[in-house]
Amino acid sequence: MKVRISDMLDCSAEILTQEQESEECSPDEIVKIVFERLEIKRRRNRKRYIETGLIACALCGCVGAKVILNPGGRVTDQSVFQSEAGVIEEESSEDSQTSIKTDFIDDQYLCDEQGNQIAKHILEIDTNYQADKLYLDNGTMLILNNKDDGIKTNVSSDITLIIEQENTNGDPGTVEIGYLLDGRPYCIEKNNNYEKAVTIKGKEGKIYYPYLKNISSDRVIIDIKYERE
Repeated sequence: MKVRISDMLDCSAEILTQEQESEECSPDEIVKIVFERLEIKRRRNRKRYIETGLIACALCGCVGAKVILNPGGRVTDQSVFQSEAGVIEEESSEDSQTSIKTDFIDDQYLCDEQGNQIAKHILEIDTNYQADKLYLDNGTMLILNNKDDGIKTNVSSDITLIIEQENTNGDPGTVEIGYLLDGRPYCIEKNNNYEKAVTIKGKEGKIYYPYLKNISSDRVIIDIKYERE
């Protein structure tokens, strides 16, 4: 065991001071007691270092931690309003674009006429078509469905989407609003207002899947309600 002379002197001085008030102590006993106290001190210091290290690691973990979110989905807590919140992205081995997969859109419509993907991310959101609070990151497309079913119209009727939206800075973002019909997306309009009512002109016997796509740079928070006429 490596021992510093300063520690030995501190311990021996303490022992000699105590022994002056009591009976004499032999040099061998002093040496034994010194080393015993040095070992206890060494153990205490080691424990203190370990505890300090663990606390430091925990603090570093808290400071460095970031909230990891999907690129879109239902708002469940306040983390979506944090601009530093991270995003989970699925990497594509073919190019830098994020791969997109969905059974609601035919493969031939996943890219536009120029060959560009219609979205960075496509997510399917299960809803009862009553009211939802959602968030979308840049380039994210949300397809709204009820356990894989869309809104079926038995007769010709309108489906109105009432939307309130803003980005994490409190400004209105730009959101593309549309629907899927027979595996193909149809854009109704691109909206950059805080509030908007968009109507899908339904035809008899058709099934419609509303979708939202964030085409602005910042995350967008959307409150949406559904009305049928």
